[in-house]
Amino acid sequence: LKLNIGAETRRIEQKLTTLLRTFTFNRPVPSLTSARWDFIAMLFVECVVESDQTMKTLIVTSDTARDVCANAEVTNEELELLRRRLRGDDDVA
Repeated sequence: LKLNIGAETRRIEQKLTTLLRTFTFNRPVPSLTSARWDFIAMLFVECVVESDQTMKTLIVTSDTARDVCANAEVTNEELELLRRRLRGDDDVA
């Protein structure tokens, strides 16, 4: 099984940088809860499978994804904002 992830490394790095820019670093960063790390990991998985629409749809619409967001206390607005930022949408403030 070969995932060909090496070809995606630069794109993933760019998306990670975009995600990190959503954090504010003007004060010490509090530790993220395990639920928040689960949420961030889910966003990274969405980035990796972005080109596979079937897989992405399965992830985004799964009960597990909804549970991850609920456990992390992520609002729909926050979720969509982070997804748009990771896609590189220019209209995100």
